[in-house]
Amino acid sequence: MLNLKTGDCFCTRNPMFLGRIISAIELFWSTDGHAEYSHAGMMLNNTQTFESLLTNKSQDFYQGYQGENVLVVRPQVPDLDKFLALQKIYKEHNGKWYPFHRLPMFIFPPLAKINIADRPVCSEMTAKYLTLLKIRQNWKGVNPDTLADEFRNWKQYEIIYEGVL
Repeated sequence: MLNLKTGDCFCTRNPMFLGRIISAIELFWSTDGHAEYSHAGMMLNNTQTFESLLTNKSQDFYQGYQGENVLVVRPQVPDLDKFLALQKIYKEHNGKWYPFHRLPMFIFPPLAKINIADRPVCSEMTAKYLTLLKIRQNWKGVNPDTLADEFRNWKQYEIIYEGVL
């Protein structure tokens, strides 16, 4: 078991057809020529996630991603800030349906920044959490590949684990 904590973030690959399409579009627009992850979320505690699936909900991290390649990071901000930001995200988004209608907008990334109804896809919800932590300046239009690149390259994150779970 990994040493996961409240407020950690993760990226993983969705092996289903939709995940493959997301990865292909990310790869097309990628600045580093690499796009591995097609899903993102946050840890509510050491086992439970909060993420955007068919609805925004929590699930067991280990059951959900056993055998999958994952990247887990810890934002380098005080624990209380992470707790309060997660509480706000959870309160705003828990139980809401996934905004599938927004996915085609990511084909041309500037369009994905249009989010009038405040209905984030998985990576945007994670980026919104990071915006509350003042690590990012915006969250609209953010895809999982962008988050993974930031997780690996920005000093505000400690990589906890990357590999097959």
